[in-house]
Amino acid sequence: MQQHLDAKDLADYRLRLIERAREVQVNLQTLAEEADPTEHVTATSNHPAEGASDAERQFMVVASAAQESDLLQQIERALRKIDSGVPLAFGLCEYTRKPIDRQRLDLLPWTPFSVEALNEIESKNLDPDDLLIPA
Repeated sequence: MQQHLDAKDLADYRLRLIERAREVQVNLQTLAEEADPTEHVTATSNHPAEGASDAERQFMVVASAAQESDLLQQIERALRKIDSGVPLAFGLCEYTRKPIDRQRLDLLPWTPFSVEALNEIESKNLDPDDLLIPA
């Protein structure tokens, strides 16, 4: 069982989350610039392979941006938990309402679920997003 998170622990996690949010915002800005078709206007031939390559790169950029955007939302949710305890106190699993293991929080401080909860969610073939407590 995890020890209680004190004010210093919460402040440390808050700082780590803010730093990670800044990194994600920079990544999103970079991806937005990569996705801008005006940034890649060149005097190239109209060879079909180049068009396919550009389309594939564009798809990868959009997919990466979606992942980064989801991560930023998770980070912001974790910060709300630290700051106001909404929708649940930081460090508590939103599925089991039990403390999340400290090692997991250290690796993924934005996680809303414990490993045990994720295993159960997976075994029941549930969608984790459907199990988040409404904020």
